[in-house]
Amino acid sequence: MIDLLSDAKRLIDIAKVLTVFLLVIWLFTLLMIWSIPIVLPEVTVWIRTAIGSEISRERDRKSHFLVPASKLWIDSGITITPGQIIRISASGLINVAMHRVVNAAEEDKYPLLPWTGPEGFYSGPNETRPIYSKRRYILVKPDAPRGSLLLYARKQGYPEPGKHNPDPSDIVVVGKGITYTYEAVDTMPANLYFVINDAVLGKEKKHRDAFMGTQSEIDFTYGKGRYSVEELEKRWNKIVETQYWDIWYHDNVGQFLVEVGIQ
Repeated sequence: MIDLLSDAKRLIDIAKVLTVFLLVIWLFTLLMIWSIPIVLPEVTVWIRTAIGSEISRERDRKSHFLVPASKLWIDSGITITPGQIIRISASGLINVAMHRVVNAAEEDKYPLLPWTGPEGFYSGPNETRPIYSKRRYILVKPDAPRGSLLLYARKQGYPEPGKHNPDPSDIVVVGKGITYTYEAVDTMPANLYFVINDAVLGKEKKHRDAFMGTQSEIDFTYGKGRYSVEELEKRWNKIVETQYWDIWYHDNVGQFLVEVGIQ
């Protein structure tokens, strides 16, 4: 019995020592976390890794996030108010025709559409073909280079941009970088959204024409005998039925790293 009591007392003493040790470690960890912004103010203090969301923030200074080429509009999670000035810069490479990159690699050739940075590109060999040439009219921003980085400041309460609202008004071309001032007649804050400039389908005739055409246009664009009007009509009807308006975004590859600094 004495031995049992002695062993129990020893176990209690060990538990006390472990408790104190863990408490010291916990307090030390809290102290380290608290001291990072003071000792190293430019060190990232929190990280989120969801694609398209903010992945790092330097304390009260800059935000960094990824804009995938395959995503039609990304909410950066950044909110600004009227009169605020922001500096935006972007880097990286994307391609807006992943299947052609794969085909070119298999044949040891250069891809028909180039890899591009945030500035985008205006032309490519495919744009001389009748159906492909019509796709520039259904870009998110038709007067901007294809593949370029775009910005939209969405006032809170307004519809979010997406496949049902791909081209809201007041879209701004970011390219490699801009200084942007959010101007509004009221005090409504806005959320910043980003996207790669590419073609988006819809129910209008211009969208169908950018997907298919007459048999001669189909043969000239895709190659003689490759597709028939009837076959492409079935595929088009399926796209309309499922509202797969962002189908060509899923043929994009790459991403841009964006930095936003708010003054």
